Amino acid sequence: MSRASVKRELAKDELLFGAMAIPEMFTEPSAKFHREVADLLIDPEIKKLLIMAPRKHAKSSLVACVHALHHIMFDEGPKVVVLVSKTQGHAKRLLGTIKDVLDHGTAFRKIFGYWGRFSASEWSTSQIILKDGTLIIALGTGQMVVGLKQVHQRPTLIILDDPEDMENTKTDYSLKFNFRWLLKALLPTLDTKRGRIVVIGTPQCEGCMILKLFDLPGWVSKKYEAVLDWDDKIVLWPQGCSWDFLMAEK
Repeated sequence: MSRASVKRELAKDELLFGAMAIPEMFTEPSAKFHREVADLLIDPEIKKLLIMAPRKHAKSSLVACVHALHHIMFDEGPKVVVLVSKTQGHAKRLLGTIKDVLDHGTAFRKIFGYWGRFSASEWSTSQIILKDGTLIIALGTGQMVVGLKQVHQRPTLIILDDPEDMENTKTDYSLKFNFRWLLKALLPTLDTKRGRIVVIGTPQCEGCMILKLFDLPGWVSKKYEAVLDWDDKIVLWPQGCSWDFLMAEK
């Protein structure tokens, strides 16, 4: 199969894209819910997506890396990707994972060519600008977002990966601030025609951002539990988080 044919197939399937272009992330077979999430992510009609899923179920890998790179490689037009996490330090680590793929991913390079630091116009810990002009920037929850664009291009994809933790949800004020920042500061920066936002995480407490978004009009929301059936010991991802593993983690 030619490289062009491979790209056409990968453009249609984010899970296949991840398995072929970033095999180092796919050491365990994917679960049914990974397929469901991948199909939601690739649907251009879904502009606001919330995925509530348990920890250690590869949700960050699938969304903050695979989905971000699929958007960069296949979606048309100029692109600005914003990675948000509970702190900028955590967001920088998400960006670092993408940078590792672009700079060192052997399978990725065979399919798409070299997109690493030596082809980029900027390559720092908090943002990079790729050879096609794509900007990827890392932010912490609550950071200033005024002027968040590359030249005239507003964000085309915003990913919030675990935007809250025990530290930034201690008070009612913090909970209200985080939610208001999302709706009143971050969301309005999206490109009005092409922009999409994905929020993934595990609820921290009552009143947290994830729970408030779940029933909000205009959002497509999915919730996954680590254990599907307690009596029969059926779990969400048997190959990655077995029953014995989950019980040992309790």
